[in-house]
Amino acid sequence: MVDFLLAPANIPFLVAYVFMAAFALVTVITGALDHGHGHDHDADLDHVPGDLNHDGHVDFSDHVLGFLGFGRVPITMLLVAFAWSFGSCGFVAQWISRSGSGQLLPAGVASTVALVPALLLHGLLARGIGHFTARDDSTAVHSDTFIGKTATIVLAAATRGKPTQAKLKDQHGQTHYVLVEPHRIEDELTVGEEVVLVAKRGSLYEAMPNDIDLISTHLRTGESQQETL
Repeated sequence: MVDFLLAPANIPFLVAYVFMAAFALVTVITGALDHGHGHDHDADLDHVPGDLNHDGHVDFSDHVLGFLGFGRVPITMLLVAFAWSFGSCGFVAQWISRSGSGQLLPAGVASTVALVPALLLHGLLARGIGHFTARDDSTAVHSDTFIGKTATIVLAAATRGKPTQAKLKDQHGQTHYVLVEPHRIEDELTVGEEVVLVAKRGSLYEAMPNDIDLISTHLRTGESQQETL
C-alpha cells in the first residue's frame, strides 16, 4: 500500500492530500479567529431597493460557481473539499487501472481522468457543508436580508463579470460567505476592501465600495434616469 501511495504516478494525489491537511488546519485557525471578533457594522442602507440589478439575468458561470460552493462556503473549506475529492478520485482511478492492467496510468493522464468526477464530488461535498454550516433554525436568516449590509472581500479582486467571495456577519453574529461582483462596470473590488451589498441576482450579489456618498449619488442618478424614461 505504501509503495502504491508513493508511486511517482500518484504524486499529484498525494500532494492533494498534503494540501488538504494544510487547508484543514487553516480552516480551524480561521474559524477560531472569526469567533474572537465582534459584530460587523451594517451600513445605514435599509432603503437600498432590491431592484438595483440590471436585468435579473444569471449566467451559466454563476450556476457553476454556485454548484462548486462559491458564495456559500468559506474558501478554505472549498479547498479542503476539492483537495480530498481530487486526491481520492485519483487514487481510485489508479487502483482500478492497476487492478485491470497491472500498471498505473501516467500522472498527467490519471489527473485528467480524475478531474471531472472530482469536481462533481466536490460540488456535492460543498452543498453538504453549506447545509451543515447554515443549519441553525433559531438564528436562521434569509439571504435577501443581506441587501444593505457590509461585507469584506476575502478571495481575490472582482470586476464586472468576474465575481469573487466576500464574508459578512448577520445580526446573530454568524459569518456568511457570498459571491459578489461590482454593481458598477467601472468599479474593481479588491481583497480586504469593505463593500455594501446593493442587489441580488440568483446566488450572486452586486456590491459597491462602502462609501455612503457614492451610493447615495448613484441612487439619485438611477432615480433621475427612471423619471426621464
